[in-house]
Amino acid sequence: MLAPQLEVDGARGHVRFEPLSSYPGLAGKPDDAPVARAMQILGVERAQKVGFGTEAGLFAAAGIPAVICGPGDIAQAHKPDEYITLDQLARCESFIDRYVAATCMEATACR
Repeated sequence: MLAPQLEVDGARGHVRFEPLSSYPGLAGKPDDAPVARAMQILGVERAQKVGFGTEAGLFAAAGIPAVICGPGDIAQAHKPDEYITLDQLARCESFIDRYVAATCMEATACR
């Protein structure tokens, strides 16, 4: 905290933090339809959590189940030389195609 450091340095002042915006983390459940569908397509038994922010938590808070997916690797994201490889784009495109097809098989809106 900064306030104790100000006192140690002998400065007179006050530090106040005021959140300007926030969004909740996503706590998706494996039995939520989007999560279960993604896990089935990927052939995994467990969803992974990520340590970065998205709007998915806002959707979930509004009662809309959500899953986070997309191309790339967070290790290369949001840096001066960020990039996504063509292979990552192709794998993402394949996943999204399979996800949409599986969703349409369950919904009458796509028929």
